[in-house]
Amino acid sequence: MTTLKINREGKKGKNRKWDFSTENDESSYDKQLTITEAEIEATTEKYMDNYHKLVFEFENKTKLNKFDLSIMVFAAGFQVLRWWMISNSSLFGDKIQRPDATNVDKFVDKVAKKAENATQSVIDAVPFLPPSLPELVESLFFHQVPYDAIKTSKNFKLKYGEFLKPGLSGTNHRYKTLGHDPIAGFIFGTANIATNTLSVNNPLLLFPSYHVKNMEIDELADLYHILKWTYKLEKEKPEIVSGALITQAVHIGTDVFTKAGLPIPLINVISPETSKFLMGKNCNIDTFSVTRSALLAILINKIVEMFHKLFYDQTTDLPNLYEAKTRKVVMYSNVISSLINTGYVAGSGDMNHLDVGGIAAAIWKVLTNEKIIRKIKTEFIKRELENDFEREEDEIRQELALYGFEY
Repeated sequence: MTTLKINREGKKGKNRKWDFSTENDESSYDKQLTITEAEIEATTEKYMDNYHKLVFEFENKTKLNKFDLSIMVFAAGFQVLRWWMISNSSLFGDKIQRPDATNVDKFVDKVAKKAENATQSVIDAVPFLPPSLPELVESLFFHQVPYDAIKTSKNFKLKYGEFLKPGLSGTNHRYKTLGHDPIAGFIFGTANIATNTLSVNNPLLLFPSYHVKNMEIDELADLYHILKWTYKLEKEKPEIVSGALITQAVHIGTDVFTKAGLPIPLINVISPETSKFLMGKNCNIDTFSVTRSALLAILINKIVEMFHKLFYDQTTDLPNLYEAKTRKVVMYSNVISSLINTGYVAGSGDMNHLDVGGIAAAIWKVLTNEKIIRKIKTEFIKRELENDFEREEDEIRQELALYGFEY
């Protein structure tokens, strides 16, 4: 009598040990239990054929049918209608309807006029005099931050003349100051507010910086020391840095919706001239327009996704495979809309309709959905192969039982 013992540690079909204890001579079974190279090659070829068959099956089951394609075309048309009706210069209407910076703070300006005679501390100390908490609160109400300063003081003019002027004006200071960058501004703008300074976007000159006194550029500074002073303040007077951070957030939040707008994050730091071109009247591509178009594109994607899932049939579709189809519908519709948009802009030269936010949302969809679809595909193939292994294992058990093995 021969007994077959199976070590059941590990998953099915994996890492199993087959121990034979034979009361009779085992030589009679050698030929039957030996696996030849030809059998190994045949098994490998069978496995690869099965794998390719499952890949084809997955592609076939997640292929878009006529109904899926109709939803995809509808979704793409909806996205095209979005960027056609809402250009970069519109706020669900003409950009001229956006409030001016002075109108945003109309109430604040009235309060500021009553406080015109209020005196501020004279900044005679070197290297800087940080604002007090009351001054930070006051700057919140007055909507004034040091990097909004564009005029030079008499002291600066007498000391440096016109040669070292920062070249700021009401029309260019949004893209020429580090503090107005929607992302980098939370570092440099906060540091500027905490130290009463201003830093200009000019990488070639290592970001020239200035002390600000009474909202006038009064003295030269440098970015290294500004950051160093801010770090020291954070250790000694953390409430000042915290107040500066809050002031920065409020100021950026209100500037986004003004006519001048805010530059696209980080591009402004690298190339102010690029930001100038993008924010010009022929493009109107700023933080608000890009964010708005991206959010609207994402909203449409969600609506399309939920609509497509309404038609899921659990009797004919597997949930994970139908999820892959839904993601394909949304992803392809985004790509079609973006291709139509870039083609239209290239042909017409109408940069005002360049759908930067929608294109960014489409790229994100392609990157994320492809990864998720690959994961669904891998899980599907893995599950089917494991089922095949289990069936083969059962067949082996039955075949070994014919030889008198017990397990």
